[in-house]
Amino acid sequence: MNNHQSSSSNTKIIIVGAGGIGKSTFIQYYVNGKYLVPNSTVLCDFFVKQVKYKSEQIRLEIWDTAGQPQFQNLISQFYRNTSAAILAFDINNIESLRKLDFYFNDLNNQLGQDVIKVIISTRCDLKGMKYDEKNNPIKAVSDEEINQYVKEKGLKYFETSSKADIGVKDTFNYIIEEILKKQSIVGTDNTPNNNISLIEQNQSQKPQQKKEGCCSS
Repeated sequence: MNNHQSSSSNTKIIIVGAGGIGKSTFIQYYVNGKYLVPNSTVLCDFFVKQVKYKSEQIRLEIWDTAGQPQFQNLISQFYRNTSAAILAFDINNIESLRKLDFYFNDLNNQLGQDVIKVIISTRCDLKGMKYDEKNNPIKAVSDEEINQYVKEKGLKYFETSSKADIGVKDTFNYIIEEILKKQSIVGTDNTPNNNISLIEQNQSQKPQQKKEGCCSS
């Protein structure tokens, strides 16, 4: 309706996956519009970005989590109030795809199966172009392997590259629309996601509920 007043809401999105696969770069590219290679995340960090959908102003809290084995069983403490989760793997690392099983099951156990989830591959611009220390080509995860995994989990999938500006905005636009539909703000019509626009960008912030210095950017 025309007299619908603008409102704002907080939305929490968390990204999970193996360590060293480009999760932090993916987030920082979306938030800051720049390709950066940040330091490794220590347990968790989060970033804030304001977006606008029609009359809705949405404050996104995007939580970055460490994927190293020593942190794997600790990150579930940051799942609370999560609206959507991004499960990430490296397109040139089949093990990182297999590790998503842990996060998929962990998210379902902690948040329920209805929480919005998407799968992304990172570094798709380097697909089939990575080499090991002996200069042997590293086999990329095949389309067949990805399609089988995505079909098994029943999730939406995006190929992404922060360096080449592929799929990053599409991933978040899809998530935002799914969240708004779930909240009955948008309804069931397939409104194009180009209605989502940036209001302002904010730097990374630290989770406030933890005071023992466990989080770092």
